[in-house]
Amino acid sequence: MKKKLIHNISFWLCLLLLMSTSSITAQENYSVSGAIDYSGPQVGDLIIRAWPVNAENKTLKLDGSGDYIKTDLTDLSGTEITIQYWFKGVSNQSAVRIQNGGSWIVAGWNGKHILQNDDGVNGVSIGDNYNDGEWHHITLSWKKNTEGGFASYVDGELVSSRNSSDNDIPNHEAPVYIGAFNGLGEFTSGSLDEVVIWSRALTAEEIKTNWNKKLTGEEDGIIAFWDFESEEELLDLGPNAYESEYGGDAKVESDDIPKMSEDFVQSNFQNTDSYILKNVKAGNNYRVFSFIDVNGNNVADLNEPFGEFGELIDISKDMVNINIKLKEAPIITEEPKSVKKSLGETISLNVKVAGTEPMDFVWRFNNEDIEESDRITGTRSETLIINDFKKLDEGIYTVVVVNEIGSIESSGTKVEEFIEGFKISGVVTYNGEIDKNSVLSLDGDGDYVKTPLTNLSGDELTIQYWFRGDSLQSAVRQQSSGWIVAGWNGKHILQNDEGVNGVNIGEDVLDGKWHHVTLTWKRNTELGFSSYVDGNLVESRDSSDVPIPDYKTNVYFGSFNGVGEFTNGQLDEIAIWNRALSAEEVKKSYKIQYTGEESGLIGYWNFEDGGAKDLSGNNYDGELNGDAKIIEAVGVGGRGLVHVNVSAKKVGNSALVLDGDGDFVETTLTDLSGPELSIQYWFKGDSNQSAVRQQGGPGWIVAGWSGQHILFNDGGTSGVSIGPDYNDGEWHHITMTWKQNTENGFSSYVDGKLITARNSSNTPIPNIGAPIQFGAFLGKYEFAKGQLDEIAIWNRALSFGEISSQWNTVLSGSENGIVGYWNFDNGSATDLSENEFNGELKGDAIIQIADIPNLGGVPTRTIIETYNGEVDKNSVLSLDGDGDYVKTPLTNLSGDELTIQYWFRGDSLQSAVRQQSSGWIVAGWNGKHILQNDEGVNGVNIGEDVLDGKWHHVTLTWKRNTELGFSSYVDGNLVESRDSSDVPIPDYKTNVYFGSFNGVGEFTNGQLDEIAIWNRALSAEEVKKSYKIQYTGEESGLIGYWNFEDGGAKDLSGNNYDGELNGDAKIIEAVGIRGLPGKYELLNVIAGEDYVIESFVDLNGDGKKSPAEPFSISQPFNINEEISELNIELLDPVQITMQPNSISVAKSEDMKFSVDVIGTGPFTFQWFKNGKELVDNDRIFGADTDSIIIKNIELSDSGVYSVVVSNTISEIISDGALGTTISDNINEGLIAHWKLNGDDEDIFTAFDSSDNLLDAELMEYLEGDPEWWLDGKIDNALDFNNEIKQFAKVVGYENESNALTISAWVLARSAESWGTVLKNWGDTKSGHFHFGLNSSGELSNFIGTSNGKTYSATEKQKFPINSWQHIATTVDGLSIKLYRNGELVAENRYQGTLIENDLSSIGIGAKLNDDGTWVSQSAGGYWNGKFDDIGLWSRSLNHGEILGIYEAGIAGDDLSKADYVEIIDVPSDVALSINELGKSKLEVTWYDKSNKYFLQSSTDLINWFNLDAQSTDSNGEKSLVIEKDQNMLFLRVYYK
Repeated sequence: MKKKLIHNISFWLCLLLLMSTSSITAQENYSVSGAIDYSGPQVGDLIIRAWPVNAENKTLKLDGSGDYIKTDLTDLSGTEITIQYWFKGVSNQSAVRIQNGGSWIVAGWNGKHILQNDDGVNGVSIGDNYNDGEWHHITLSWKKNTEGGFASYVDGELVSSRNSSDNDIPNHEAPVYIGAFNGLGEFTSGSLDEVVIWSRALTAEEIKTNWNKKLTGEEDGIIAFWDFESEEELLDLGPNAYESEYGGDAKVESDDIPKMSEDFVQSNFQNTDSYILKNVKAGNNYRVFSFIDVNGNNVADLNEPFGEFGELIDISKDMVNINIKLKEAPIITEEPKSVKKSLGETISLNVKVAGTEPMDFVWRFNNEDIEESDRITGTRSETLIINDFKKLDEGIYTVVVVNEIGSIESSGTKVEEFIEGFKISGVVTYNGEIDKNSVLSLDGDGDYVKTPLTNLSGDELTIQYWFRGDSLQSAVRQQSSGWIVAGWNGKHILQNDEGVNGVNIGEDVLDGKWHHVTLTWKRNTELGFSSYVDGNLVESRDSSDVPIPDYKTNVYFGSFNGVGEFTNGQLDEIAIWNRALSAEEVKKSYKIQYTGEESGLIGYWNFEDGGAKDLSGNNYDGELNGDAKIIEAVGVGGRGLVHVNVSAKKVGNSALVLDGDGDFVETTLTDLSGPELSIQYWFKGDSNQSAVRQQGGPGWIVAGWSGQHILFNDGGTSGVSIGPDYNDGEWHHITMTWKQNTENGFSSYVDGKLITARNSSNTPIPNIGAPIQFGAFLGKYEFAKGQLDEIAIWNRALSFGEISSQWNTVLSGSENGIVGYWNFDNGSATDLSENEFNGELKGDAIIQIADIPNLGGVPTRTIIETYNGEVDKNSVLSLDGDGDYVKTPLTNLSGDELTIQYWFRGDSLQSAVRQQSSGWIVAGWNGKHILQNDEGVNGVNIGEDVLDGKWHHVTLTWKRNTELGFSSYVDGNLVESRDSSDVPIPDYKTNVYFGSFNGVGEFTNGQLDEIAIWNRALSAEEVKKSYKIQYTGEESGLIGYWNFEDGGAKDLSGNNYDGELNGDAKIIEAVGIRGLPGKYELLNVIAGEDYVIESFVDLNGDGKKSPAEPFSISQPFNINEEISELNIELLDPVQITMQPNSISVAKSEDMKFSVDVIGTGPFTFQWFKNGKELVDNDRIFGADTDSIIIKNIELSDSGVYSVVVSNTISEIISDGALGTTISDNINEGLIAHWKLNGDDEDIFTAFDSSDNLLDAELMEYLEGDPEWWLDGKIDNALDFNNEIKQFAKVVGYENESNALTISAWVLARSAESWGTVLKNWGDTKSGHFHFGLNSSGELSNFIGTSNGKTYSATEKQKFPINSWQHIATTVDGLSIKLYRNGELVAENRYQGTLIENDLSSIGIGAKLNDDGTWVSQSAGGYWNGKFDDIGLWSRSLNHGEILGIYEAGIAGDDLSKADYVEIIDVPSDVALSINELGKSKLEVTWYDKSNKYFLQSSTDLINWFNLDAQSTDSNGEKSLVIEKDQNMLFLRVYYK
């Protein structure tokens, strides 16, 4: 029955297509009308058409090889034109073309429309889809000197437009051709129809409305119209009847062309019971066709409701009572619900549907139809019953519903055994910093801000602000003769744009939460007056054509001119702009904080200065009036909102780790051939290239390639996209499914959600015969980088329901259709399916413990509580230290015990809680707590940490005559205690004050909260607990408790000791007290072993744990019962606030490196040098502290120093700092020195003058060759002739340090590609240096490092030729530097240490092969020129040493005679100028306030002589008059 129904559906679709692709040419028009019968939902436009059945349409066929039509139309001149035609084919080149010499109009040329009078061949694009083999309607429109006047449309939609030129279209005096360039070339290949040329530019609305309408040729403005309906002659149906003739094999044939009929379209048709079709052309065999356009594509598609076909009708008059009845495809109104039941119970799955009856049902299990049985019934009904539920019934159930219109399949419903889980609960605390904000607080009763801003006139405006409160009336307002009000009776209003009829803001802004409110206005613009809340558009309408006038009055925040309509709430980040922000800009502004420097800002007030300062630079600073005040708040713009993420996770899962450099797994699975396939895996990393790949002679299967899944048998490298988010560094589940010749049969899913799908090919997957690999292409190329896990390959295409419901479950390997399954949990790549396609790890592939979220049915990534500012916000007492205090009526604290507690943040807690008359009790005085009855002012210390600007909980406890009975605590921890006196506290009979000594002095500067006074001494345990909890006031022993939440100083103990605020004391909003209190619950956690509770504070709101976010992870535990009080304390990870600094120190001095860190202590430190751990000895001190000192340093102490810092939850490594030992001997660390002076006794060797005797053997230097020992820069030099491939080689090179230097004098006769100076490199092996020229002839050096990477530095210019150049390179552990002629010319940082090198050879003048026996076969890199005085060191010379070698060479000395040159930064006040005095003298003027420079002269740049110059003023100006010299004279300012 199912096959029959589908066959019927196919028949109707064919008929629909036939009906929707016919047209007629009859010229008489009539109407067709009737009743509509439809009771289904309104899910799209109702479209009704009258179509002739079996009518033929004629089109022009052009084969692209000499076919065309030539017309008599020769003049298209004027200021406007439109050309339109239907096209189906490969190329619309020259579709409509007129051209005479260098002047043309071409509607279709290289994907564009072009006009010679408007930028030649730079026309407007037709787009990418017009030549896809389907019919498309193409339009060119042009109007002289008009904005957007040159435009291109396809199927009625604008594709491209630009402003048009001011040039008329000339009279080309040449025929218009259809399909060719003057019949000679550039031919159209395809079909054309309905070609029409207009003398005017049709409007966008005309084009959009009429593109699919049949023309008559009589429309206004038509020049010519060819519809090709006559095979005998080419008729122009326009008013001019231009004659035309065929060229080549052009011909007219029958074809279809869609959408050539007028429609009845009704958008709101639920109350419409009739229709009328107008202008239906006379003809025979019509049917009235109707459908509801659910997809919005104007075409009847499968599953869209459509009308029954009535009798065929002939139209020769108006037709009435042609009634239609719409039928509806099945719609699932209620999906079957997933079920968890115990084994043996009965399961019922039910689906609810709507649509045209009758309907048939087919229930499916794991993608297979279910047959009726004694145990399972209702397989062909709405309700499926499974009796005596068994384990084998677990899986995914769907139901297919079919009627004569279409079919639909439900989403996957999961049926599984119910296993009761357990609850885990506890308390979350976090004591770190929470972001907060300063905001403007207005109480709605006379509070406001007045600004000096008076002019908002113009054609555009934007006003933005954050608001929280009860009423935003007059939030931002300017009003005199007219008004601008951003916030008035729930609207934004402008007097110049309909007065009080503005745009709505909506009601959500008054819900007591922070909201971002925006008004934008642009004059005379469609939807130009808009209102946004939280970045989303609320309402917009067209704006008026009246500009905003200059109202010449002040802008107010929070009131109407300071006299009424006051705002009640809080405002922040008020921004006023002179332009209308776009919707995209508004959306972005909701997420960011302005600086005040943004373009177009008139004013910006963020209140962070404690007032209303304008940060725009325009100085519109506001003035606070009434009780307006600046307070602290959280949650503004999402800042300060705190989200805690708590999850239970299983540990012990393993994953495959691939580093992207040669790692992969090769399996024994070789055959995936067939009509279906699914591949699934978990991935976390940078690149899933070749994640699962099979490739060989017959083709490829790659699940992960350049962001796609690709199959050779289906599109080659054009597969289906995986989407943009799979490689974000988090775990994601990736699925590829393929089923031969199926609609949407090639699909991609991520985390169970469909990403992309397309129809699949009709070619089955071949047997490729190559082994499946994980992470590589043939084990040689395109390696994956990251972690892979749970790889599953199936011989069937998993359904959407299976994927969406099972993606986060653990497989067993025995599932139906599984070919292979590898989960790596046993430490190997064992295939857990019955097929045993085991894998082998290759390269450095490893398997390690991994944490995959959402795996195994464990409730992971569950946000248990979302804490925002409302939870963690507090009202506190704010005291400014200048006369502010609270006076209470409490006067008697006498007795044998006492506790005083409070929260404090600020600069001074002097007199925080104080009672004093004849004696005193002071909880906070000069860093102590003091009692007159217990040693007077000799109390117990509080410590200095309480003054660090953070919230701290402070406690004083005292118990008479008790060991350690007088104690001080901070944040629940004991600071100091001592034995107490035997003197009771007397009744001082005076008021207790908060924040002062009796209201007259010693004032507290800061904030106080939750002040509690007890008549007993709390125990240490009670104090510790009190740090974590909030009192109610009902606790036993409380004398008084003030938490200031009432907006005053009410005593909540019930003893009525309510306080009175004095001075400027006020109650403000604050955050951070007691950190972040809250409870969490995890429900239904399945019993098992090795769970951990992981939690973090999601400070950036991205739902992912970031390295800097507070974090906690519990010890592993088992669960087989409910667990309560599994408490979490979130800790701050280690962050480095000051990195160690690089330092250069002379030998025998000390070298010190330090690091500063923040986070939750205690911290551990471990210092490293060049990646090797350091330990304390007789010269190294502090290797495990925050500062390390190396005493009496040696040359070997040079290197890169770093430190690993950790606490209980995190670890971080510092940046590397370079420690350099300054040497007083240029030869120290010298590996080799090749002076290259030659030796008469051995002309074939370049001798090393160092102690290492690394002599270089000259290769390809033969008797009879031109002389190779030539004049050099210093003495002789060695010449290299690249034509005869001369080079030198050195063996025995070793360098165990992490640094090196190369120095050489070189002369290049040509800048050869890869020209070699010195290279320790092979054909396939990286080495320590690759120094010379790069492929572009630029000076460069490459190094190989321990992390397997190659780094380089390059001077970005062509190397100079035919002149001696001094070049040098240094590698110091952090960076590669290049020097030329004593100047640093390039630098690049790198990571890692120099590679552990097994290349013991060096090539001079050419690169050697791997074993160093001969030149590299891949790239010899021969030098063409001369070398002189080459040095190689195992240390990094500094710039002064390099400059010393250069200056020695200039003076004719080799590097062994070089002196260190001190390099200093030239002060900005040192300058030199030369002016002529007549014909024979020069005046030299220079400035030197420091008096540390000489003026020197030289004639050869080698020998310099001091010149005396006289200071002429106190600013350091000096001058000298000298005679002009016949010789060239050089002058310089030289540091002494």
